[in-house]
Amino acid sequence: LDILLEVAATKDQANVTELAPQVVVELARSKKVNLQGSLDMALQELASKLEALVQVNENAWHVLSNFLLFLFPKTRNSAYGLLYPGWNFFTWWQMTEKILGAADRFRAFDILVLVLQMMQERSGLVINKQQVWIDAGRTKKIRQVLCQWGEMDEASIVETLSAYGVEL
Repeated sequence: LDILLEVAATKDQANVTELAPQVVVELARSKKVNLQGSLDMALQELASKLEALVQVNENAWHVLSNFLLFLFPKTRNSAYGLLYPGWNFFTWWQMTEKILGAADRFRAFDILVLVLQMMQERSGLVINKQQVWIDAGRTKKIRQVLCQWGEMDEASIVETLSAYGVEL
């Protein structure tokens, strides 16, 4: 699994950085790969190697963004995501924080912003209009984490995200 992830990260082709995560998430869905064991650890390992991998492929970090997008729990309001017993926003967010915690904090910021952009594109709605994000103050938690990783105050985060087309 580690080798597959590294190969996907070093290939400078958009279809590879999207296809490898789709395949591996499908393996997790069919229980061929342990979602909260081997996959979680492999993604943390990849995150810890990203700064070296971006020397080979500047878009290597897109692999993690795609993984986090495809691992996002499917809801009745989303056309994408992982439908898996016991998998919900809370378990996804715990895994996301562990994975991105292994990356450089500025890289983690970029990865999460790209995930949010892709979620908006796939749903046709900005994040702060998506029910899954409105629930339980989740957008506030995301803003706090982005403030920490980006070393910005909340007003700067809102402005930066707006420049990327993301509305929290």
